[in-house]
Amino acid sequence: MKLDEAQSAKFWPMYDEFQEKRRGLAQERLQIIKDYGASFATMTDDQASGIVKRIFKNDKSYAKLQQSYFKKFSKSISPIKAAQFLQLEEYFRTMIRAEIQDAIPFIGEIERKKG
Repeated sequence: MKLDEAQSAKFWPMYDEFQEKRRGLAQERLQIIKDYGASFATMTDDQASGIVKRIFKNDKSYAKLQQSYFKKFSKSISPIKAAQFLQLEEYFRTMIRAEIQDAIPFIGEIERKKG
């Protein structure tokens, strides 16, 4: 993303705020993954429902954060630059999530391998 000096002065403080809030959501997501890892081999219906509900809540919170900061960035630097930022943010987030998803087994996968 190319920002001129005036845009940079407005963007980076808001970006730092965004990252701080995003970091909290990422930590929540990591805890969900850890909880999944601790129970995936013996997961009950209730545990599966609880994990999925937590994922939906986390995703919803992240979407709200993006919407909020899209508005802020749009007003301060421009809607195009705000969209570029969110596009880059979503690209990196997708790449990270793909790596994590590739590293964790599917529910019941261990059972299928044993049988």
